[in-house]
Amino acid sequence: MRVLNHPGGGRGRGGGGGRRGEGHGEAEKSKVSADSGKSEGASGSKVGPWRRPERANWRERRLEKMGSSGFAIENLVPFPTTTTASTDNSSDNVSSSPSLLSDRLGSTLHLQKEGSQTTSTASNVPQSPSNNSSSAPVSTSSALPPSSSSVTPSNFRPDSQSERGGIGTGPLYETEQQQPAATATTSEPAQPAVNLSKALTFQKSSTDPTSPARSNRLPSTADLKTRTPSGSATSASFQPSSSSLSSIARPTSAQPSASRSCALAPMLSSARGSGPSACDMCPHSEFPVQNKECPFHEELTTRADALEQNQELEFSRNKERFLFCKWGAQALHNMLIVPPGSGIVHQVNLEYLARVVFADNGVLYPDSLVGTDSHTTMINGLGVLGWGVGGIEAEAVMLGQAISMVLPEVVGYKITGNLHPLVTSTDVVLTITKHLRQVGVVGKFVEFYGPGVAELSIADRATISNMCPEYGATTGFFAVDVKSVEYLRQTGRDEAKISLIEQYLRANNLFRDYSDASQDPVFSEVVELDLSTVVPCCSGPKRPHDRVSVVDMKSDFSQCLNNKVGFKGYAIPAEKQDTIVPFMFDNQEYTLHHGSVVIAAITSCTNTSNPSVMLGAGLLAKNAVEAGLKVAPYVKTSLSPGSGVVTYYLRESGVTEYLELLGFNIVGYGCMTCIGNSGPLPEEVGEAIEKGDLVACGVLSGNRNFEGRIHPLTRANYLASPPLVIAYALAGTVNIDFETDPLGTNAEGKPVFLRDIWPSREQIQKVEKEFVVPAMFQDVYSRISKGNKRWNSLEAPESNLYPWDAKSTYIKSPPFFETMERELPGIQPIKDAAVLLNLGDSVTTDHISPAGSIARNSSAARYLAGRGLVPREFNSYGSRRGHDEVMARGTFANIRLVNKFVSKPGPRTKYHPSGEEMDIFDAAQLYKDAGRTLIILAGKEYGSGSSRDWAAKGPWILGVRAVIAESYERIHRSNLAGMGIVPLQYLPGETANSLKLTGTETFTLDLPSELTPGQLITVKVSDGRSFQAKLRFDTEVELTYFRHGGILNYMVRRML
Repeated sequence: MRVLNHPGGGRGRGGGGGRRGEGHGEAEKSKVSADSGKSEGASGSKVGPWRRPERANWRERRLEKMGSSGFAIENLVPFPTTTTASTDNSSDNVSSSPSLLSDRLGSTLHLQKEGSQTTSTASNVPQSPSNNSSSAPVSTSSALPPSSSSVTPSNFRPDSQSERGGIGTGPLYETEQQQPAATATTSEPAQPAVNLSKALTFQKSSTDPTSPARSNRLPSTADLKTRTPSGSATSASFQPSSSSLSSIARPTSAQPSASRSCALAPMLSSARGSGPSACDMCPHSEFPVQNKECPFHEELTTRADALEQNQELEFSRNKERFLFCKWGAQALHNMLIVPPGSGIVHQVNLEYLARVVFADNGVLYPDSLVGTDSHTTMINGLGVLGWGVGGIEAEAVMLGQAISMVLPEVVGYKITGNLHPLVTSTDVVLTITKHLRQVGVVGKFVEFYGPGVAELSIADRATISNMCPEYGATTGFFAVDVKSVEYLRQTGRDEAKISLIEQYLRANNLFRDYSDASQDPVFSEVVELDLSTVVPCCSGPKRPHDRVSVVDMKSDFSQCLNNKVGFKGYAIPAEKQDTIVPFMFDNQEYTLHHGSVVIAAITSCTNTSNPSVMLGAGLLAKNAVEAGLKVAPYVKTSLSPGSGVVTYYLRESGVTEYLELLGFNIVGYGCMTCIGNSGPLPEEVGEAIEKGDLVACGVLSGNRNFEGRIHPLTRANYLASPPLVIAYALAGTVNIDFETDPLGTNAEGKPVFLRDIWPSREQIQKVEKEFVVPAMFQDVYSRISKGNKRWNSLEAPESNLYPWDAKSTYIKSPPFFETMERELPGIQPIKDAAVLLNLGDSVTTDHISPAGSIARNSSAARYLAGRGLVPREFNSYGSRRGHDEVMARGTFANIRLVNKFVSKPGPRTKYHPSGEEMDIFDAAQLYKDAGRTLIILAGKEYGSGSSRDWAAKGPWILGVRAVIAESYERIHRSNLAGMGIVPLQYLPGETANSLKLTGTETFTLDLPSELTPGQLITVKVSDGRSFQAKLRFDTEVELTYFRHGGILNYMVRRML
């Protein structure tokens, strides 16, 4: 089993911000004229996509705050597990005919069934092969036919140093005595296999709103599905006329200088076969910002230096963290680091690291994975079983501790039908997210099956699997099929290994034909989705599972303004809903109102890994520019791919120029706006929002939009596909009906509607098939671990023990072992505990431990200022996760936190002994000084969102020793257990309100010396009442951690 770890407990988000364009004047016009753009090659055509369209006084954009660019560590446990699943069908909900997913569990984990005594572990010691033929490892001799005899387990080692190009010495798998290896990686976008449903032929439609030819509008459910009198589903007569997209011809530039040649050109030419190459020197492998000899890079784009500036900020602000990780690579065995600036780890895993099948000691096994980020589940789209675990649990795993879990139910999600040509994979995943949240799959595995799966590319499947945490399941699995094999070829994997993978999976009945119903597994529960019912949609304004059809966005937002404060409400008085605030920006007057879009970001591993939506965004941008549309200059636009491969195919296909003209310059490779690293808005915009108390909006192609996560000033945030991100940026508002309201006007003054510029699936597939090729993946990953001059110039300490710097505000020796004793302490009751916070439903880990910027008026800011730092040096909480003093002060520091003890949202609470309202950290310190233990009362889905270990470590430092909630998200509950915090759950039908608990009482928890998983605990209230709550330590292993004071203490004692 592999373990993916993100340093600092996450992706490693970093600093940076400021104005995009600072120090630069207006963009020059293209130096490639129509006359000089004639090719001297065979075709004699213009330098089409390489020719920058004319623009005058194009406003400069704003810089997006840079994350640590997917800086990540992967820990590989070299010895696979061949286990048996202990199941008792009479007492659990898993069918006696296991699904393929449960077969896979048998080859990766020993499982504990609820109520049984069997412990669930993932051992790192080889076990005897299972007798289960569907999951048993197959020896190479039995899996290989004569034609493949050249590939043996001895050379079938995708994890070897030479194959991965990692930093360090020797292969990751040497001998049985070798320690578990840790590999650091970054990520890149995945490419869907081109085999989707055939799109309709389009004809250009009129831009006149009165024209009857308007069937190219975004479809609604009513458009897509009708019912016959018998009730059977039939396709509606939907005949869209075509978009205005002109065909994208491959550019044939003038012959390049003989002194400069692109390293990628020969590979591209070879990969594509005969035909003219795009440009024999562009895009360059190293992507220079400017090159006088290159027609593509002859001129700086509007914000061509945004990436360079962000990376400079990244290294200047996070040097200590990078040095710490680089030290770790030198001091620890088998730890490899892929330098920052390369991408997002989940995309690297999908495109490069994932093995699907691997060999050990002459035996083949299915690949499996656990990771310290909840979106580790993305790899299930390729058929690799994987899920996220808490960072605390992963830290123990990397020290050799096994993983334990209760045997989950496996929910079958049957997919049928075909997608409409104008619907994207993002629309599908948002639909599934809402559906499965309604079904309720927290703690369960979901496996997708049915004939509709064959219509989805691997990138589409990975998008669905990526958002597994948002719909609540532990994992969302797709079995390997023909498209999986095609994807391995497309991403440049070795052909001999691909052949071996397919043969092994077929021999073990792990290879799926989704069109063959006889292969459908038997599940604990089955739900179904007809793809033909999916329509373009967004999700928001505060949660990723609050899906809204695009055709309903205008009315839905208006209702949100009216609704009382909640997940779908802002309680804006009727007389203030039409507030308009004028402001000056770049010497021109603009206006903002409720619903104005001020952030538009194409970001996150969820969508930037998918060429279909990324190219769709590029083609839409091309059509928009050609129609004369612009994005208002005050809108903070950005493009942060998860991979350098994305840069390749966007530039190769010729759409990069159009994205840049609309302000979507590449600002870095990593988690940015989606994690809250958008950076500041222009002061003029921020002042206008605050002056009018406006509900300003962010639109992003991310996976999370919880309150306070994206930006403090964007109270409404919507998740959308990359093309829709551009559409809303052009519109400048979410308060729009794309069917009746135009995006703008063209040069002739005629209205331009979204339907006029929206590319069809057929057009996107055509471009994708031509421009997304294996050579791109091979080129990027051949140099992924080489680093850059900044990384390579870092000189890390060479000592075995890290030399802590007492002056550092980034890295500090943690306090978790300061009071630890060698002998095991006994279980002590929690007496007269005060309630620090009284919270409602859906309190996320972003509420508990924010990752975004450190506010100037916060407790953390006061601490940093006391250490001599100025506000511009505060950076973000995510970048300071190595310093407990900062993170403790940042615990519950979200400005949107709703605490029932205080009247307004924010990081405030009431200190009950005096009744004084104060910052949460300050109140916790007063309780600590008084020797008082703390607990938290919460509602449903406590701890949903990111698998953020500081959401458990922070409360522990504050003195919280128990949480009583209506329900928990899986990973956060595990993290609480790992820190020795008692997770209690109200009995069904009971809540804090029904029990009339105000939180001003004190609570005593009777914890017997002999605890058992799931037992009922008596909670005594200071007013004489008592009630029972369920102990949510779900396994004996978790109880062991609790007895030791947490998993880290347990591991230290075990090592002593």
